[in-house]
Amino acid sequence: TDLVFHTLWTEHFSNQLWSGILYPRWLQEMNAGCGEPVFFFYPPLIYFITSLFAPLSDILPHWWYPFLITGFIILNLSGYFFFLWARQFVDEFSALLGAIAYIMTPYVWFDIYYSFSYSQILTFVWLPIILYHTRQMAIKNSLDNVIYLSCFYALQLFSSLPGAIVVSVL
Repeated sequence: TDLVFHTLWTEHFSNQLWSGILYPRWLQEMNAGCGEPVFFFYPPLIYFITSLFAPLSDILPHWWYPFLITGFIILNLSGYFFFLWARQFVDEFSALLGAIAYIMTPYVWFDIYYSFSYSQILTFVWLPIILYHTRQMAIKNSLDNVIYLSCFYALQLFSSLPGAIVVSVL
């Protein structure tokens, strides 16, 4: 599991972000102060989100709390966006059941609890909303749908490159 790495990266990313570096790509304090070029390779969106809750680490005793809050938000957004997408095809109750099943799939929980592919879990948020706006464009090709689809696809690229490949194929 990569939990230890993501915890360290989040801590150092948040410290640099809150000290005024708007895009910390080189984590200066990693490796005994020699630094580490983490965000030249990994997309940083999830770390920006988690860093919003980093000040809680000063109040609460562990770095786990920003991860828990971020995970809670991601799971809820995933379910909500799946509900919006599924609502186009089925009634509200069936869409709600589908959304619950979507956030409870074993792969989601494997990704969160076992492999801790931290940036990849955002793909579960962007996939259904990208599919939603793709269908909306097929129904009514409006500028709004093009803009929304472009923005959510950009967020996917800024979240997880392997996830972006999967979304692109779909």
